[in-house]
Formats: sequence, structure tokens, C-alpha cells
Amino acid sequence: MERLLLLAETEVDEDVVDLALPQRTEAPPVSGTLAARVECFEREAILAELKRQRRNMSETARVLGLERSHLYKKCAQVGIDLQNLARDE
Repeated sequence: MERLLLLAETEVDEDVVDLALPQRTEAPPVSGTLAARVECFEREAILAELKRQRRNMSETARVLGLERSHLYKKCAQVGIDLQNLARDE
């Protein structure tokens, strides 16, 4: 939080703090296979970055180190419905 205040170029308000802090929508599974745990982590990481980038797929892919086409495939693989995601917000 202190770093955010020091490095911010604009006024730090609630929206800026929400963008800076990672948001968890559900707890990661504490049991299950490694594959299930990895899939849950990937899903949450992608959803959080999509929110930070305001659903900009190109920027989200760049930040995550993926090609945009791979991000679309990964979203489908981990069960992220991009059309419903756009409607929900």
C-alpha cells in the first residue's frame, strides 16, 4: 500500500486500490489433483488480469506472456465464458 501511494501519478482512490490488489473470487481447492489445482489457479489469474485490463484481451495476453489466440484457447480450457463475462459487468 505504501509503495502504491509513493509511486502513484494520480490520486489514489478506491478504484486504484482495487486494481492494484489481487482479487480472489473463490478459494483455491485445498484438495484434489495437481491438475485441478493448476486449472483453478490459471482461471483465477486470468479472471483477475481481465478485470485489471478491463477485458482488453490483447493487453491481458501481453501481461500474462501469452499470444492472444492462446489466451482465448486457455479461457475455453479453464471454463471462462468470455461472452457471459462481458454481460456480467
